[in-house]
Amino acid sequence: MPGTAMRSPQEVRELLAVRYRRGVVTWLAAAGTAPNWPVALPLHPPTAAQARRDPAHVASWISAWEKADSGTLPWRVNFEERAWSGLGRQLVPVRVEINEPRAVAQLTGNLEDWDLLNGRVNHLAHQWGADTDAAREACATAVGQVLAAVRKCDAENFDRALRVIDWMAAHPDSGMLLRQVPVEGMDTKWLERHRSLVQTLLAARRELDALPGGRDLGLRQETRPRDVIVLDPALRPRAPGMPAGSAIRHLRIDSEQLAAMWTAGSRPAPGVVVVCENRQSLLSLPDMEGVIAIHGGGYAVDVMGALPWATRLPLVYWGDLDQDGFAILDRMRHHHGDVTSVLMDTATLDRHHSLCVPDPHPQAGRLTRLTAAEEQTRTALLDRGGVRLEQERIAWDWAEPHLRAAVVAVGASAGEYRADHYDDSSQRVI
Repeated sequence: MPGTAMRSPQEVRELLAVRYRRGVVTWLAAAGTAPNWPVALPLHPPTAAQARRDPAHVASWISAWEKADSGTLPWRVNFEERAWSGLGRQLVPVRVEINEPRAVAQLTGNLEDWDLLNGRVNHLAHQWGADTDAAREACATAVGQVLAAVRKCDAENFDRALRVIDWMAAHPDSGMLLRQVPVEGMDTKWLERHRSLVQTLLAARRELDALPGGRDLGLRQETRPRDVIVLDPALRPRAPGMPAGSAIRHLRIDSEQLAAMWTAGSRPAPGVVVVCENRQSLLSLPDMEGVIAIHGGGYAVDVMGALPWATRLPLVYWGDLDQDGFAILDRMRHHHGDVTSVLMDTATLDRHHSLCVPDPHPQAGRLTRLTAAEEQTRTALLDRGGVRLEQERIAWDWAEPHLRAAVVAVGASAGEYRADHYDDSSQRVI
């Protein structure tokens, strides 16, 4: 039929479902005052001409709304009389009205969701703000910021989150490590899963109580140790009294200790840093003059921008040949200005193609700091079906000479690495 289509009961439910998704947080904040209720939706009833063209369809539509107005559903259907030439007088549905958000939730299959969210906002507003309108609005806004987490959180974990928030509000600068916090059930994994929920609701509570701190948990971060291999024997630390030749090759230290390893102008000092993504490959690296190697540890490569002695040294990055590997490389270049990749090229991919496996994360989005050759390799991984080549699978007789050559090249170009310490025929340290 021409003109605006008549809205069926199902179409009105679908329209209300969209309004619920978009408006639930606003409705939670205003529950009790409800300034914009009831909501009225026009049904676009047919004209006389439409009724004459298709009387069976119009009659079916009217019948559907008569059934929908039986009193079992929480809406009110308004009918008006129409005098249609040739069809006589008809009572025609013209609009439907809904009185409150909970009715919309019931009509759209979201009643359980509404009761959960509304109950939690009620509880927070009562606990933190004596049920004032301002408290309800602040709590509803906070819940809206972490809506998915609130919905996912069961009663036990939501109660635990509130106990954690109470404790942190009372101890804003505890300086404790996470596992020291005396709240039952709160451990590292729990807070990792619920951190956004806790921080957002904590900020709301502090705002209502005029407390400082915002989202800050007030905890002391446990520094993550990082594996470092000192490939140059001359650079290896040795404790007082240790005999010569007993210097430490493999260190496991936190970032603060790593940052203090070499001060500006100290000699001897490293000339090249190799960042190796996987620990087993890191432990397999051979001795190289002037070189230290650091475990990359995934996306936590921002540490490379926080090492004073490394800011002007060239970095060689050896990561997995996959989308994550290139994303990490891109991220590292954000934190350090001189990063060269190695063994992340099409030649390495071609040589080891039979060892590739499906990449569980085949898309890494747009990267802006890759070279043309790196981008070509990244595209080749996608073109071959979204595969990845793990760093450890690369044959060592292929990996070692390419790694040594990359170290020599970047050291020579930076003027910091003494390439004359290598025998070109064997590529071994003399």
